[in-house]
Amino acid sequence: MNRNFGCESNVNVLWRAQRAFMGRLRGKIYKCLGVFHKDTSCKLYFGWGARFINSKSIKLSENVKFGMMARIECHGLFDKDDPAKIIIGPGSSFGDYCHIGALNRIIIGENVLGGSGVTIIDHNHGSPKADLSETHLRCPKQRPLVSKAPITIGDNAWIGDGVIILSGSEIGSGAIIAANVVVTGTVLAKTVYLGKK
Repeated sequence: MNRNFGCESNVNVLWRAQRAFMGRLRGKIYKCLGVFHKDTSCKLYFGWGARFINSKSIKLSENVKFGMMARIECHGLFDKDDPAKIIIGPGSSFGDYCHIGALNRIIIGENVLGGSGVTIIDHNHGSPKADLSETHLRCPKQRPLVSKAPITIGDNAWIGDGVIILSGSEIGSGAIIAANVVVTGTVLAKTVYLGKK
């Protein structure tokens, strides 16, 4: 993609250059410190304030990018013999304020583009039906985490701003998810998903 910087002020061009440099530098520092899964690439980009929880279970491929204030987390105990819980393919990019959380497994393909405020989460605090009948007196954060199924997102998918992708979702290659939609099932490859009606 070619960008035309002729319409931007010099200050804005310098701010963009500084942001790009610092994002790459953060990626290299995290990789050198061995923060992630052993098979993680060294060409990464992290915006300011990006947080990673249980990062040894996160495997990032080459040129994966996260914007500012991203939160990527794996729940459950780390097992060095168990494959990564979050696997993101090369060239995939997510905007500012994205949240990816895995209890089971989340697999994201190559060149996936995610907008700002995207949430991809494969678990809940308890089971809603059981909570209503048995544990309704327990506060939600004290209920056990449960996941009904992993999440998979195919290559070249485009996920709009504010999309929420929940447990058991399968998004096919080349699919486009409209902004602010909740995905709870299967989205066919090469289709535009506008949400359930």
